[in-house]
Parts: sequence; C-alpha cells; structure tokens
Amino acid sequence: MTRPTPSAAPQAGGAPPVPDELRGYARGRRYRVLSYGCHMNEHDGEAYAGLLEAAGFARAAPGEAAELLLVNTCCVCRTVELRMEEDLRSVAARDAELVVVCGCLTQRQGEARRIAREFPFVRVVFGTGGMGKLYGRLCEALARRGAIHAWEEPAPAPEGLPMRRESGVSALVGIMSGCDRRCAYCVVPLVRGRAVCRDAEAVLAEVRGLKARGCREVTLLGQNVAAYEGGGASFTRLLELVSETGMDRVRFYTAHPRDVSRGLLELMARTPSIEKHLHLPVESGSDRVLRAMGRGYSRRDYMATVEAFYGLMPDGCVSTDAIVGFPGETEGDFQETVSLFGQVGFAHAYLFAYSPREGTAAAAAPGQVGAQVKRERFSRLASVQGEAAARRLRRFTGKVERVLVGEQPCGEHRLLCGRTSSAVETLFHGGPELIGGFVDVLVTSSDERGLRGEALPPAGGGGAEAAASPGGLRSSGRGRTCDQTCD
Repeated sequence: MTRPTPSAAPQAGGAPPVPDELRGYARGRRYRVLSYGCHMNEHDGEAYAGLLEAAGFARAAPGEAAELLLVNTCCVCRTVELRMEEDLRSVAARDAELVVVCGCLTQRQGEARRIAREFPFVRVVFGTGGMGKLYGRLCEALARRGAIHAWEEPAPAPEGLPMRRESGVSALVGIMSGCDRRCAYCVVPLVRGRAVCRDAEAVLAEVRGLKARGCREVTLLGQNVAAYEGGGASFTRLLELVSETGMDRVRFYTAHPRDVSRGLLELMARTPSIEKHLHLPVESGSDRVLRAMGRGYSRRDYMATVEAFYGLMPDGCVSTDAIVGFPGETEGDFQETVSLFGQVGFAHAYLFAYSPREGTAAAAAPGQVGAQVKRERFSRLASVQGEAAARRLRRFTGKVERVLVGEQPCGEHRLLCGRTSSAVETLFHGGPELIGGFVDVLVTSSDERGLRGEALPPAGGGGAEAAASPGGLRSSGRGRTCDQTCD
C-alpha cells in the first residue's frame, strides 16, 4: 500500500502574505508549537504550525532546540494552566529567541499583561482573536524591544489558513467556534465568544481536499457541533453532505445533549461511514446540580437520548464528560452521578474535579466543595467508570471489528493501534504495511482501556484495504486524553 507520507510543506491554503523581514528571520530557524487542552486547541495548533512553516520556519524535531516557541494555552481548569506555566519556565522556553503565548488563557482580561510580567522572556502575547495577525505581531517583536501584548475580541480563525496536519490518516476539521450556551462553570463563551459557524461549502471543500491527499477519516469539531447552522444547513444535513464526499470515516465532537435530535441519530445509524459513537457530556447525574449548572436538561432527558442511541446502534458506544465537586454538590448528588455511570456504562469518560473559572457564574456561588472532598469523589467515580467501561467493552469479545489503523505502533514490537467504527481503541499485531488502512480484527480480549485482537487476512489475500496517498500530510500519532483532576 501507499502510506500517507510526511511533508515539509504545510497544507496549501490562503496564507496571508509573509513580510520580507519575517521571511528573512525564519530562514534557517526552527519552531515548536505546544498546544494544551481540547481538540479545538489541537486544531488551532496545526494552523499556527502551518503559518510558521509558510513563513519559512522549519519544525524542530523532538529534543531539538527551537528558536521560536509558540505556546497555545487552555484555561478550562487550573491544572492545565499550571502545567503550561511550568513548561514556560523550562530551559526550552527561556533559551528560545522568540517566545509567543496565545490562546484561551491569554484571551481572559488581564492575562496578557500578567504573562508578560511574570515571564519576562515572553515577547508576544495575544488571545483567541489574533491568529490572523500572527505575522504582524512577530514583526513588531523583531522591530523593538519589550513584550507585545494585545487583547482583541474573540474571533474564529480566518478561512484558508495553511495547516500543518498532525496526522496523515485522520484530520481535524473545524466547523464552528464559540458557544451560545452559558453553563455556569464554563469559560468557553468568555474566551471563544458567541457561536460562529463556517459555511457548509467551505467545510465540504476542506474535506474533499483532505480526501484527495489520502486522508481516511475526518473529525468535525466545535464546542457544540449539534448546534451548527451554516449556509442554510443544519448539523445533520452537513454531516450527511460530508459522508457523501466519499470520506471513509466521519466523526464529530462534541454535542450538547439538548441539541441531539432523533434525525441525527437515525442518520448515524443508516450511514456506514459515520462513526457509531456519540460523545455526550452529562456533567452530573443529579437533577439539582444540572439545574445549578444551567445545562437545560434532566437526568431523564439525558437517559432518553442514550436509550435512543443504543436502540438504533446497539453495537455503538457513548462517552461523556463529568464534573465532581460542583458548588453545592452533596454526597447524595454525587451518588446520583455514580448511579448514572453504572446505568449507562460509558465506553470512556473525561472526569474533572470542579475548578472555579473567573467570570463564570459558579465561581462566586455558595457551597464551594473542599479540595479533599473533590479528590476523593474523583477517585471513586474513576473507579466506577473503569468497571463500567470494562463491562461495556467486554461485549465486543469474539466479534470482528473493522479497525482504522493509526500511524504509529503503540510501543510493543509490531503492536499496532487503531479505532473501531464505534471509536474503541484496539491493539493487535501487524506490520507497518497495515498503517493507514482498514483491517478486520477478531477481538480476543478487552479491559476498561480498549480491545485486543488478531488481524484477519482479507478475503482474496493480499494486504489490508489501503489508501492511495499522494502525500501532503505528515504522519504522527494521536493518543488518548487521560482523566484529570482540576483543582
């Protein structure tokens, strides 16, 4: 088979013109982009990398020094902020000639000045609205001493930016930015702004271009993709149109429970290329806590959506997010969350201990839960989730699953890693010729982390189903995000 090949050049797009002074500075210099947090930030990091390569910078290899360091921040919880600040204080940051800090954290009022004050080696600071002005900010920094810090209103990335994709097999495609919901704990509307949707034709053009370069899978991204309305198309219609491009597998992330319609679920069930997986954040199993969070649904509503999903896709999987220790959460409320986890049996879950975010309604709410209680509840829920996931995934043992093989082995000799059509991570032995293709795997065992199995020879002999790839996409691995506490 022809594997997706590395490329020194970013994906072609509508890059802004590169100033001569920046191109001259970039010649012979390397860059590194560090992105923290969600898939949206990962996608933004690919755009920043594409812009830097279009300007002439070369990507630094792991362990190699970089003259330009760009740190793309997250502010979903304090733990992520602390990890970012620790990395900023590292030798790599202090030794870089030009350090740029941007993203969600620096979009918050006052954070740009704080970063510049506490980290004097940082030369450029801007928020989520500054991606299209990256070249101008870098030129300002080269022209004068001192830090350049700019605050602007949140804004989506301009169309047509060059992208330095992190995978030759699977690609992230942003379809919207921001969110119009105002959950009491969530900082996203403050740092990403109101929901802004890309035009459906722009999304489809990007997907077609990715397919032409050998991509096998796309993930449609947004803070709440189910609320998408672009160019007269609903999200259900957009998903249908994307599936009609011939892309082998289509995923999406994330959908608010209130916006998941029966029509969306029916489309997923009848369309082979759409992944049979729904990431449906529940946040809490307690109706009282859900009301305090401003989620807009009850436990009964949530369970009705889960039951509708499994009624249509019995071999599919549901995953979730949950917060423990939300202000006012009692032991009884927490037990409601525990019972819901046992009832649903999520295939995997992202768990968080509540972390107050400045500017959100919950940050000043009475009944703040102590750190020790949050840690203890987090540990208990993680244990319940592990047992529930193990039960859910055990159902796949003895079945044959169609697996899209990722780009990198998972550490053990000849052990490959891929995902099933229901987004379950699957490990099996095989050679590098299988990477980037679809393989039928007989599942022989499972645990709470995923499946293990044996690759079956395809009917008629030969290799696994392969993708013709003319190149243009870089190969790299993409791992799973771990659960984390966020005190």
